[in-house]
Amino acid sequence: LNPDPTYLRIAAEITNRESVEVRAAGGSDGRFFAAHDIPVIMSRPTVGNLHDQDEWIQVSSMLEYYTITATYLNQRLFAT
Repeated sequence: LNPDPTYLRIAAEITNRESVEVRAAGGSDGRFFAAHDIPVIMSRPTVGNLHDQDEWIQVSSMLEYYTITATYLNQRLFAT
């Protein structure tokens, strides 16, 4: 893991809690980007029962995740 401190700071400011870094087994297309030295952030809103009939997402966390992502991209891409 090599988390971007800017992303962690923004997430903490928006959620009022520290991010939890987790190593977990699973698949991701991120490996294809990382193989070309393209940074990848693995994150998501609060979800459950992924890939099942009763898969769910907490809508408030989806809106929070959008705000984190938009803020991060604006600060990283348009910082002066």
